[in-house]
Amino acid sequence: MSHILLRRSKALVQIKLVSKEIQLRSITFPEGFHKDVYKALFGTFRAVYVALLSDVKQNAMKNYNHIFEKLMRMRQACCSALLVPEERRTAAIKLWEELQKRNADNQNPLTAEEGKTLLEKLKGTFTTEKDEDSLLPECAICLMEMEMNEAVILKNCTHIFCHGCISRVFSGASSGCKAFCPLCRQPFENSDMIQRSIATASIACHDELTESKNSRMKTEKSGIEMSPKIAALLEAMKDMPIDEKGVIFSQFTSFLNLIGAAIEQAGHLFTRIDGSMATSCRTEAIRAFCSNDDDSPRFILCSLHAAGTGINLTRGNHAFMMDCWWNVAIENQAMDRIHRIGQTRKVRVIRFVMKNTIEERMVILQEQKSLQGKASVEKLNPDEQRRTRMSNLQGLLMLDDDSNSE
Repeated sequence: MSHILLRRSKALVQIKLVSKEIQLRSITFPEGFHKDVYKALFGTFRAVYVALLSDVKQNAMKNYNHIFEKLMRMRQACCSALLVPEERRTAAIKLWEELQKRNADNQNPLTAEEGKTLLEKLKGTFTTEKDEDSLLPECAICLMEMEMNEAVILKNCTHIFCHGCISRVFSGASSGCKAFCPLCRQPFENSDMIQRSIATASIACHDELTESKNSRMKTEKSGIEMSPKIAALLEAMKDMPIDEKGVIFSQFTSFLNLIGAAIEQAGHLFTRIDGSMATSCRTEAIRAFCSNDDDSPRFILCSLHAAGTGINLTRGNHAFMMDCWWNVAIENQAMDRIHRIGQTRKVRVIRFVMKNTIEERMVILQEQKSLQGKASVEKLNPDEQRRTRMSNLQGLLMLDDDSNSE
């Protein structure tokens, strides 16, 4: 026996929990700024990826890390196009116009070499100083968001992973042999793993409010219409009984900024917890939300990573999942912050998904993974995990059928 699985479910708990209702709410992109940005990101990336696949898939595998960076941009655009740095939006829209003109002129599809060239063009605009979410990178192995004190960078190739994943890769190497980077296959030793850290003690508890005000000013000055997801959230809030509270989850802290600005403008009090906050600030935010005082916050904004496990938010019984995660278990853990022992009200969960986008196909992927997980337990090495995700990516980009892009 190579490994053992211990599986526990709520069915083992003798105390009966209140009922939980989960609703999937599909939102259609209206014509305008947000839809245009998403279409440009999706169209350009799909064309580039198809070109890379034409070279026996080797180029696609070599560009694995950058490919998933572009995928994150599309996920951000599903939340709000404002999350995507302006330079990135401009580059994608310009490239999309060029590709559409190429198609109109009946030119041949992009070659692998052209695909590599265009991917390089997109790489340069991925990270900017103004890009808030780049402060919380994703591990390329487990695809979970990392706080800086959890991230490990490999000295030679500069690829970044969470401490747990890369430690397992290193410990799994044969005795006397070097481990290999899961992305580029470059060998590394224990001394090549460099821990990254950030100083959070100096972060003041009022920073979240300042960020929300700045986000509101940014949106008002730009004259850009509100994100369709935020508009749907505000509508859903109207259906809540006056004495009930809600928890709003997102994996993007910059999206929480925009949400905070919108609900503040709508007249709602809120507090917030995310990975950048000191422990004392998080504790105070939770205490304020759980209070029954008349002037206590009615909503709490939570980053999926910081509030996914270990905290009790049963004062709220409404959960709003603002974006999809690769593994539905991560979302379920977030929902369990309110659906747990001590909850006395019926729990209502709304999952917001943009229609005809990669989010809709991510939900299908979640369902497939859930069924596979119930049927068997499969242990994959890093190479196999990467190939599986590349296969999933083809489904997200609709390359497993003859469908057209959005």
